[in-house]
Amino acid sequence: MFWITAGLLTFVALGFLFYPFVRSLPDTRQIDRQAENLRAHKLQLSELKQAYAAGEFSDEDYQQLENELKLRLVQDTEKIDARSHEDTSRPRWLVPLAAVVLIVFAFSAYYQLGGWRDVRLREAMLAAGQSPEQQQAFFNQMEARIERHPDNIEDLFFLGKTYFQVGRSQDAERIFEKALMVAERNRSLNPTDHSWLISNLIQARFSNNDRVLSQTDKQMLKTALELAPTNTMALGLLGVDAFASGDFAQALINWRKMLKVMPANEVEAVQSAITMAENNLKAAGKPIPADESAVEPTIVVAVTIDLSEELKQQLDGARSLFVAARQVNGPPMPVAVQRLSVPASFPVTIQLDDTTTMAAMAGLQAGMNIEVVARLSKGGVATAQAGDLEGLSQSLTVQAGEQATTVLIDTVH
Repeated sequence: MFWITAGLLTFVALGFLFYPFVRSLPDTRQIDRQAENLRAHKLQLSELKQAYAAGEFSDEDYQQLENELKLRLVQDTEKIDARSHEDTSRPRWLVPLAAVVLIVFAFSAYYQLGGWRDVRLREAMLAAGQSPEQQQAFFNQMEARIERHPDNIEDLFFLGKTYFQVGRSQDAERIFEKALMVAERNRSLNPTDHSWLISNLIQARFSNNDRVLSQTDKQMLKTALELAPTNTMALGLLGVDAFASGDFAQALINWRKMLKVMPANEVEAVQSAITMAENNLKAAGKPIPADESAVEPTIVVAVTIDLSEELKQQLDGARSLFVAARQVNGPPMPVAVQRLSVPASFPVTIQLDDTTTMAAMAGLQAGMNIEVVARLSKGGVATAQAGDLEGLSQSLTVQAGEQATTVLIDTVH
């Protein structure tokens, strides 16, 4: 596809080059005009001779008129020739020569400076999955590219990742070691990228060493976490190694840290590993370490929610119970919120505290004047909609420690 596009663009460019050349070709209309002038001259000369033979002109007058006709013919012819040679006086061979030189120069410059090799590399990469030979051709091209540009961190990292993905972990380790040496020599990476480069190297070593981390590997992973504390690969590798060695508590600590920064679609696997570590600790009769990242609330508002008798018959169809605290006469954004399933019966008591904040700068704070809204949502969404059942508490001044308030749901939204 690339070469088809390049060919079409080259064809268009040649069109612009050759258009002036085509326009400069001899005009057939000018040639026809020359022939007409010649015919008119012959006719006039014939008529002059006939008049002279009839005695209408003297010898002297005839000679003068004949010379004037010849001079006029010469002048007309010179004017037409001047116009016809106006654009063709320059050497026409310059146009095709310039076109050829331009094409050769463009392709040469692209080959030396542009993405010629990137195009070939992409073609090889797309074909790499089709057969082992094509895959090896891709790797050969990448290795050659790195030989030409040994300090290109991006190429080294890409090749190392690709080697690892196809199961060639020894080649991956070799390439990642090169990349790490370049990065540390040139100091060319930011801390996060440096951290992930170290982690990928240790992952390859881990695979090559029967899934065991050496002391050097562990120290390098700790360095990676100092550079980027949320590096999930480093946390995962340290957790797996700790679990394999029977240190379930350390595995649990690492995986808990990992869980808090994992993408939503990968949380389930990490949670399963955490559960497995906890079960092993229980089976061994060992205590489960507290979650270091858990925060004990310093402000607690216990909210008792009840539903009016008139609205109990309209409870059917409600999908969620939203309870939110918001500032009186303040912004609409809640300072604390809970979403729960619809209780089987009312009243029910839930807890709002300074760990259920919506934003770090807008949490429950002592001295804040708040009101609590409870809403039974028919659509199961946070935004109030027609048909939702809602209630509002009295205003409350937040204090440190625990306090209570009540909400009666008695309004149809």
